[in-house]
Amino acid sequence: EEAIIPQGTDHFVYKVIAGKATMTQIKPGIRRDGVVEILSGLSATDTVVTAGQLKLHDGATVNVRSASAD
Repeated sequence: EEAIIPQGTDHFVYKVIAGKATMTQIKPGIRRDGVVEILSGLSATDTVVTAGQLKLHDGATVNVRSASAD
């Protein structure tokens, strides 16, 4: 849920492709307990930015940390 960036009636996330941020439009579905179903725009193996989106732009270099990293 924290990865989603609303813009008007559209919703976006920053997907990480080859170490670069790529703004990607998504279609959200059901929301429940901080989790959002994604109907289109992402696949199960995609990596998305969940923090610091306000500082990003398309093509920005990103460092990926695993979910278990502190």
